[in-house]
Amino acid sequence: MAMVHNSAMPTDGAGLAHHPAVAFALIMVSAAGFMTALINLRNTRLWLLRIGGRRASGVVSKIEFVTGANGEVLRRPIVAFSTQDGTEVVSAPVLYRKSVRLDKGSAVDLSYARARPTRIVVHGYDFRLREPIYATAGLVTAIIIGVTYFNL
Repeated sequence: MAMVHNSAMPTDGAGLAHHPAVAFALIMVSAAGFMTALINLRNTRLWLLRIGGRRASGVVSKIEFVTGANGEVLRRPIVAFSTQDGTEVVSAPVLYRKSVRLDKGSAVDLSYARARPTRIVVHGYDFRLREPIYATAGLVTAIIIGVTYFNL
């Protein structure tokens, strides 16, 4: 019986695990994991401001509306508050959202930058919990594939 040699399969006994297509697929999954981490870490500065900024209480003075490039209406609250030294500040968070669960006159907690009090993060409006979860999942996936498969 003649043995047929298939050049597409490795002959070193490693089997399908080290086939070039499998390696390429795992490289793509790792790249997707890193991209997921990068995309979801875009608001890291806001997370750090919320953690390390000075805290204050404020009142929503109005809701700002803008129309996005695709015609979608976006909103963000304009908040009035006093800094620790008594300076009155009116500012808005960087992010716009499709919907805002705040109304004019709503009391909010916020964090602001010491050097620039107009840079604020309104608690509950700042970032979504899924962002750090997705970033962590993407990074962990890429690291596990790199360590176990590619022996990095």
